[in-house]
Amino acid sequence: MLLSLLHRDETNQLIGEEELALIKPGAGLVNFSRAGLVDYEALQRKLVRNEISAILDVFDPEPLPSTSSLWATPNLIMTPHCSADDRELYTLRTLELVFGNMERFVEGKRLLNMVDRHRQY
Repeated sequence: MLLSLLHRDETNQLIGEEELALIKPGAGLVNFSRAGLVDYEALQRKLVRNEISAILDVFDPEPLPSTSSLWATPNLIMTPHCSADDRELYTLRTLELVFGNMERFVEGKRLLNMVDRHRQY
């Protein structure tokens, strides 16, 4: 199961105990979207029982505290919230957006990539 979606009120804890029970034994879950999509405690129970595996790139809180039990969870690969980074273009595109929006702001133009608070993205 690969999660790639927004974290909104409607998707909060979208994957919980019931949904995890539907994952075929030996299969896995990959979350590189938002931590709030998954009940990590329920996921951890499945991992400890060796029923499924998981790859997590997002955590709450971030950085994940050294005291988190996830660090010692079997069948889990953790990455440092960088799975979607593009080494060649990520920084360039980000800076172009930031400086472009600064210019648009000064000129009184509408900013790009504005968050719609009602839609939550």
